[in-house]
Amino acid sequence: MKKTITLFLALFVILNFSYSQANDSFNSFTSIDSQDEKEYPKNLHQTSGQEKINLSNGFGFPELFYSSIRYQTEQFQLGLYTGTLPVPDTDVSIRTFTGNINYHFGGFSKLAYRRPWFLKFGLSCLRIRDYDYEVDYEFTVNTRIGRDFNITNMFGISIDFGAFIALDGSGTYPSLSLDFFIRI
Repeated sequence: MKKTITLFLALFVILNFSYSQANDSFNSFTSIDSQDEKEYPKNLHQTSGQEKINLSNGFGFPELFYSSIRYQTEQFQLGLYTGTLPVPDTDVSIRTFTGNINYHFGGFSKLAYRRPWFLKFGLSCLRIRDYDYEVDYEFTVNTRIGRDFNITNMFGISIDFGAFIALDGSGTYPSLSLDFFIRI
């Protein structure tokens, strides 16, 4: 557990340093020469105002079938997810609660201020209730890399993959998700 927390804090410090470097690079990007303006939308900064809140639905591990809300600040997103997995013909209930930090770092999109490539770090709680109403909690830490595919300046699809670690020591497992998001 201590190693996991130390790793998570170290990654946060690295991302914070990378963010300051990326912010300097982005500030130089915003002063585009007139000949390069045709490659980026003229309303690039107006579009960024639409990206503060994202709502999404998707499927993934460990989130299961989920809905989320994410808050955007610069190239970071803070997200809260809740998910479930239906288990037909049983009294078993499976729910997840997840908090994620996304750092968008690579490439540019003509439809959004947010960069399309991202790293995702999160903590999940998986709650399993069986037919005897016994409740079991599993906690996991996940790390992923992914990409947003902007279809319009308001709607897109996100795909990511990586690994999640069960904090009870039972192992490391593949992690992935497919997400449909809308900016409001």
